[in-house]
Amino acid sequence: MVDTSCEKCGNSMFLLQDNCDNCGENYEWELTKDCAECGGEVDLAESVVCGDCGSRYSVWTGIEDLVDESGGLYIDKGAVPHPCAGLYVPHAGFPRMQIFDYRKMSGVLGGDFHVVSYRDYYYIHKDGFSAISNPICHVMFDGGSKLLEVSTSVLSFL
Repeated sequence: MVDTSCEKCGNSMFLLQDNCDNCGENYEWELTKDCAECGGEVDLAESVVCGDCGSRYSVWTGIEDLVDESGGLYIDKGAVPHPCAGLYVPHAGFPRMQIFDYRKMSGVLGGDFHVVSYRDYYYIHKDGFSAISNPICHVMFDGGSKLLEVSTSVLSFL
């Protein structure tokens, strides 16, 4: 699990947030990934180019690696490029006060990385089934609780 709480005051922070909203403590994040071309280390929080061989990466690839480990992350919107720069495509999601949703195939059993855009932050997680290529399984297994909530709300209204 990725710990994004402030070391000084314990306040919850977004991944890559520059400073704590509660105490003002400044942070320098490290988001490293091994270069697929040469094996060198690339700090995606600082640069998207491998210093050893010049291969280019998106900060989103490092975030996706963290999502695989942690399940879901809140990310400071001002610290990362737009999701489309990480090859995400706009996609409609279940309404929950977000501005927009973006998806990208994860390559693992057909699931998607799902970025939900809010005013000041992004929330990213991985769905087990693709909402694009397998929407029925996605609704049944990944979005089932939302579908149940809506169905219950509609039935209670009637």
